[in-house]
Amino acid sequence: MTTAKIAALPLLLASLLLAAGCFEGKALPDCGACQLPDASPDMPPRPDTGTPDRGPDAPTPDRGPDRTVTGGLVVITEVHPNPKSAKESGGEWFEIYNAGGTRQRLNSWVIKDRKTSHTISQVGDLFIEPGQYLVLGQKKDKAANGGVEVAYAYGTSIALNNTNEKREAGPTIADELVLVDNLGKLVDRVTYDETWPFADGSAMSLGAPGLDNATKANWCKETQPWGTVSSDAGAGDAGAAAADNGTPGKKAGCTP
Repeated sequence: MTTAKIAALPLLLASLLLAAGCFEGKALPDCGACQLPDASPDMPPRPDTGTPDRGPDAPTPDRGPDRTVTGGLVVITEVHPNPKSAKESGGEWFEIYNAGGTRQRLNSWVIKDRKTSHTISQVGDLFIEPGQYLVLGQKKDKAANGGVEVAYAYGTSIALNNTNEKREAGPTIADELVLVDNLGKLVDRVTYDETWPFADGSAMSLGAPGLDNATKANWCKETQPWGTVSSDAGAGDAGAAAADNGTPGKKAGCTP
């Protein structure tokens, strides 16, 4: 007998003994009774995990409400809808204030009243700096607008009413002044009626930029003259003898 055959005898003997223990003269049992032991008895059995539980779908991050470019920090602070020292089609203006900490670019913003709108468009950038008052008006020419330093002229398409207009629905108002940023988001709106504190030749001012400009009680009538009588006011104009009252480009001169 060769050395290889002698080496194989223990394995053959083990197989015979295993078969004898399983059969014992009987029919072949179910396969489970004769399974060989696990090759790695010290390794714990692997649990049946099934389909992995991934939990609920991950929620969409909460980005909060939509914000305007300005975050609501550019405020309408003075409105002059009824000039005397200049023709009304040219002497109207309004003032805004930047209450934020960064300058705002006004190009492509939209100015609206109840009936029409105007998109700010000019060569070069139009900025309002933090803490700055800026005047937007119908005309830039001081000889035609009552002596106002106007940073941007939007023309006469925006013409503010002085008296109330009847409406089919909603409250009776004179007019409104609206600012919308270049993304189409509302920046500020002032809606007023004829009882608000403006007058022929007198602008109305918000008492302070931090006050709610939607509330009439926070506005006051300016009594401090500014500028000059415009050359096109006309000798017969009732306001040709004196400059209008207001503080364009400055903080309010009146107190609510």
